[in-house]
Amino acid sequence: MRICDFLYDKGEKNKVTLSYLLNYYMGDTKKLLDFYKAAEKNGVEIRDGALERLLGQALFTGANLFAFEEPFEEYYEYGANRTLVKAFLAEISYEYLTGRLELTVEWKNRIAKEGLATQNPVLVLAMLKYFSAQETLSANECEWTRFQLAECAAKGQYLAFMKDFKGKMEVPFEIENAQMLEWIASGKGDVYIEINKEKLLPMRRILPDVYCFATILFSGETCQYRIF
Repeated sequence: MRICDFLYDKGEKNKVTLSYLLNYYMGDTKKLLDFYKAAEKNGVEIRDGALERLLGQALFTGANLFAFEEPFEEYYEYGANRTLVKAFLAEISYEYLTGRLELTVEWKNRIAKEGLATQNPVLVLAMLKYFSAQETLSANECEWTRFQLAECAAKGQYLAFMKDFKGKMEVPFEIENAQMLEWIASGKGDVYIEINKEKLLPMRRILPDVYCFATILFSGETCQYRIF
């Protein structure tokens, strides 16, 4: 391994060296991605096992997943490990839901294809957020969205973007009329909100580290809050 790594750093990128590095290298994720790009450029056969190692390591190390779009696309269509595919898409969806990245049309299409079929909650919420920002939706998209909003209302799982569907379609009363407060608290555990220095209530956990509190206020009514 050291010899192959040394040869690569010296510019020796023949098929044997690249194939070995891609399949057995244990180290920096960015360098593993460089091996993949060099292998693609030089016509090296890239097996599913190598792609699984690359994508899995990207997930584990918290890398910028958009940088791995090309190997993911290659694996997405035919790769056998669908758990890895769903985990990758779920992480992209989570980053989008928490405002850490913007969703491209290409990623949206992959999430839609997987999420609409499996009803994965993170993928479903990502699709709802994406649809909430669109001017118009197809009849099928409207029907799916109405169903999912009703499900969210029934479970009490609200996020503020859901109010953006108002005026585009019928929205459940709880979502349309509630005042919502979202809070991201990494690794904090339970999160509580104090209302008007009187009530201490738990915020509902929607996703890992993502909480929401919803309440309905009368016209002109206000409240003060603190979050713990």
